[in-house]
Amino acid sequence: MSFSQSSATNFVPFLARLVLGAVFVIAGWNKLMTEHDFTPAETATLRAAGVVEADGSTSSAPTTPDAEESPAGGVTTRSLHRITVMCQESGLPYAPWLGWATMATELVGGGLLIVGLFSRIWGLGLAIVMGFAFYFTSLPVLRTTSPFALPPETFLAAALQLSLLVLAIGVALAGPGGASLDRAIFGRAKPALD
Repeated sequence: MSFSQSSATNFVPFLARLVLGAVFVIAGWNKLMTEHDFTPAETATLRAAGVVEADGSTSSAPTTPDAEESPAGGVTTRSLHRITVMCQESGLPYAPWLGWATMATELVGGGLLIVGLFSRIWGLGLAIVMGFAFYFTSLPVLRTTSPFALPPETFLAAALQLSLLVLAIGVALAGPGGASLDRAIFGRAKPALD
């Protein structure tokens, strides 16, 4: 096997795994550990989803520390509930659970991608997360505006989402590369017969 073929099958997937893992661990951690100030309208959406009770505390399913009333009349609670708000406003069922599932997929999936364990499964999961993120945040803007007329921050967000989506699909389809726990535990994939 030539150097370029070896790099394509071992080193490039390894780099893709590391980049995806690092980005998603940080994204999942921030969703879990940081708080966001929700507007009164978003707070009403969180109440409708059952995340925030009328008294400002959070419901017990899934568990979240009590939300704090913000000075503007909204609440302050975990950042992952920004996804809850998006899902609830889009009419998706189980919006609070989708917020928690997204955070867990990013945090756990990113961590396991770094070490290369169950890489194809986590690559697929993260591709689904990024596909939904692009669909809910960037695609509506791209439907109304030319990509050439987008503000730089909007363009960069869409480009990042698409880049991470393609990297995740690549890991799901091509596998983790040579330096991975998948390779150490399960061995090398058998070559397909021509």
